[in-house]
Amino acid sequence: MKTKFIIVLILIVILLNACVPVETISVPTSTYPTIELPTQTSTNTTFATSTPKPLPSATNTPLPTIDKHPPIPTVIRPVEWDLEPFIEKRVDTVWNGVRIKVNLLVDSSYQGIIDSLSIPDLLLAEVAAKAIYGAWFKNTHYMDIIRYYRSDWFWEYDYGEYAQTGKFEEFLGLWQKAQESGEFSDWTQVRLTNIRANNLDDGNGYNQKPYSILPMYFGEPFEGYLGFDQFSIVLVKGSATEYTSDSIYITPKFKNEGVSRDTGTGTNYSEENLMVYLSLNSGLEFLSDSEINPATVFKDNTWKRLSSMGFWLAINNGADPTDFYYGYDEDLFSRLKSLGEMDVTIKQENIIAP
Repeated sequence: MKTKFIIVLILIVILLNACVPVETISVPTSTYPTIELPTQTSTNTTFATSTPKPLPSATNTPLPTIDKHPPIPTVIRPVEWDLEPFIEKRVDTVWNGVRIKVNLLVDSSYQGIIDSLSIPDLLLAEVAAKAIYGAWFKNTHYMDIIRYYRSDWFWEYDYGEYAQTGKFEEFLGLWQKAQESGEFSDWTQVRLTNIRANNLDDGNGYNQKPYSILPMYFGEPFEGYLGFDQFSIVLVKGSATEYTSDSIYITPKFKNEGVSRDTGTGTNYSEENLMVYLSLNSGLEFLSDSEINPATVFKDNTWKRLSSMGFWLAINNGADPTDFYYGYDEDLFSRLKSLGEMDVTIKQENIIAP
């Protein structure tokens, strides 16, 4: 009974609670501003169209034409020019502190005898330097370069101080200083005076006049001086040119009754080029009675003539024909002969004179 009472009571409480109104809790709502998004309308926007430029058409640039046989540059020759060189060697170098320009020309009059000729650049520069030294030595030691004494066919030479190594080195030092400074006072120390030479540009024929010369001078010449910046050695038969002085003597030991053009030597100049003409036939007239190989004799004469140019420049007094034998630099001759650096190819069958 008690249990039923409790159940009834619980039901009554439940019913009463259902009838009580529940307080409504209102939650404030947050209002956010309304954002109107722009309406995207699809419009056809016109952009500037870039017109593509046409690419340049590739053209085949022609390659330069290579001339395997370019023409030989024209060389302006002097008015008085009777040479036709078939061998020509040019050297521009510094030798022992001195700039030296030297040319070696072999005239076509030797074409039937000389096949080829070669010489190292520095050796050819030394030959030129010794030639200038011989001419200078005469200036500083008056005209007494060679004293020779004859006894029958025997010749003895006294070269004095010329052969002293110190003298040559002294000259080279003065020469180098003059080239480097360019001062007239320095050039007067190495000037060459009273050098007889023919002007190949005046058209008056072989006419030797005395000149004061500045050797290997690269600049405007000083008043009263002839400057030359190159030295040329010409090998030519005396009978093939009008620009050498004839010689009475064929060799130091054999005197010819007449005058031999084949042993002539000549000094000429053109503009800034001092040229010494040498003939190499000396002594060949006697080879028919000699057991010496003609080619050997010819080479010996080549070396001797190259070694003689300094003495020729120093002693030449303008006489034609010359009546003296002017010797040669024995040291230079020995070096040319012993070094074997100068090679001359000879057609031996054409070398002996009839």
